[in-house]
Amino acid sequence: MSGPTGVSGPTGAGETGVTGPTGVSGPTGVSGPTGVSGPTGATGPARDSIEVIISGGGEAIGTGVQAYVEVPYACTIKSVRLVADQSATAVVDIWKDTYANFPPLVGDTITASAKPSLSAAVKDEDSTLTGWTTSLSQGDWLAINVDSNDVAEQLVLSLTVEV
Repeated sequence: MSGPTGVSGPTGAGETGVTGPTGVSGPTGVSGPTGVSGPTGATGPARDSIEVIISGGGEAIGTGVQAYVEVPYACTIKSVRLVADQSATAVVDIWKDTYANFPPLVGDTITASAKPSLSAAVKDEDSTLTGWTTSLSQGDWLAINVDSNDVAEQLVLSLTVEV
């Protein structure tokens, strides 16, 4: 049998000693699983433009077919702009046909009676496209025909399309 524990003595006087070095850290624990991703949001339609520059070479542009353009991808025409280098009165028609039926002819018009036109102006825009055939297929060919022009030496036709 042991006897009772004795009374503790007084705490020693003096400065606290130097702290020893910190020990090595342990390895990082395993990460938890990644959470569930949310659904991808809807993307809007892509817009682009098909542009044609018609130049008279320093003189007023004459009538007739001035350019041919191949449609690079299936798209829908949303608007048309016609601009000139100076105030002019001009009418442009657009004819469309397949490569197999090249070249497009007047009977292949896509503009109905709403042809891009200027009336003593330098610019015009139409986003209504009344009566137009607005659907274009990849590989279609467009003929740009100037029906009339008084003084414009340069015209730019721009079709805004949605892919």
